[in-house]
Amino acid sequence: MDVVRLMAVDNNRIDDYSDKDQIADWAYRHVEKVVSVGVFNGQTASTINPNATFTYAEAATAIRNLLTEANLINE
Repeated sequence: MDVVRLMAVDNNRIDDYSDKDQIADWAYRHVEKVVSVGVFNGQTASTINPNATFTYAEAATAIRNLLTEANLINE
């Protein structure tokens, strides 16, 4: 992610999700980026469920993952 200069770990990781085609066009590259660096891991190993409500727990986990990947906090 550009703000914290995270480098993509796995650019093809988005392909692991069977429902990636449901991601809105405007959001696709952003979702692809956060998935590739490990900030967001989807709801299951094979689904992102882009039409679901993003819960507080998922948001907290994503924020923790972002801070960890940016080396701003320890695991």
